[in-house]
Amino acid sequence: MVAKAPVDEAVGRSAGCHVFISYRRRSSSFAALALTYAVRRAGHDAFLDVGSISDGDAYRDVIREALARSDLVLALIAQDLDPARLHEPLDPVAFEWRRARFQGCAVHPVLLDGAPMPGEADLPPDLRWITRSSATALGGPDLDQQVEALVAAVPHLAAPPRRVARVLWVDDNPANNEYERSVLRQEGIVFDNVVSSGEAVEQLLLTTYDLVITDLGRRWSSDASGSAGRDLLSHPVIARGGPPVIVYAGRSAAKHRGELEHLGAFGVSDDREHLFELVFQALGRERPPPRS
Repeated sequence: MVAKAPVDEAVGRSAGCHVFISYRRRSSSFAALALTYAVRRAGHDAFLDVGSISDGDAYRDVIREALARSDLVLALIAQDLDPARLHEPLDPVAFEWRRARFQGCAVHPVLLDGAPMPGEADLPPDLRWITRSSATALGGPDLDQQVEALVAAVPHLAAPPRRVARVLWVDDNPANNEYERSVLRQEGIVFDNVVSSGEAVEQLLLTTYDLVITDLGRRWSSDASGSAGRDLLSHPVIARGGPPVIVYAGRSAAKHRGELEHLGAFGVSDDREHLFELVFQALGRERPPPRS
């Protein structure tokens, strides 16, 4: 891999970007290989699933790891792109586009040989954003110059992917928080859900988390009590250098805010919008504007 050197943002990112080539093998293999060679000749690293995935590797795991370090995804779109395939749960191209969005990668569509951008209404709702992206057309007698121009633009199109944050959510009724998780998941956050403090402690001993969100009182778990969340704050796995903890519960949480913060809670909330603000603060991120 080529090391990246810092550059002035006005000039764009330096040479040495990591570029992921997303394509449909049946119709775009030649263009994908040509772009891969051109990108590498320019001093960048290019990931192409042919040759980059070894026999026996788990495809999705390799793709996830590649996108986690990719500054730019070139999404190749050919004439015979079938939007219906993108609706299939296991379609690899849909997975790559969806994961790139989740990872916060810069995605640039490349329209091959006169291919149109797919219609927004023909795509799954969570992939329609790609139709609003600027695109590059490749094809015709000036193909070499077009490829050269696209590769030259790579440092300006690229942007570092965001790190995925991992959150442990402790609540004896996880269904109550489905909406909150669905909103935060779009911003590169993954969740593990447990229903008791005992399970939470086991998870924290086995896995590294960036944040814990907990309820306060529980009725349907093995540690049912009105103070389960408060007791979790006092557990050594939290109190002795554990991840920040947000208490998200009803009015009782707000009533005991001072006590919970004294025990070490990063924040206390009974409002989902306030929760979102606390989550981004705890993760050290700016809260993004709402998505269309």
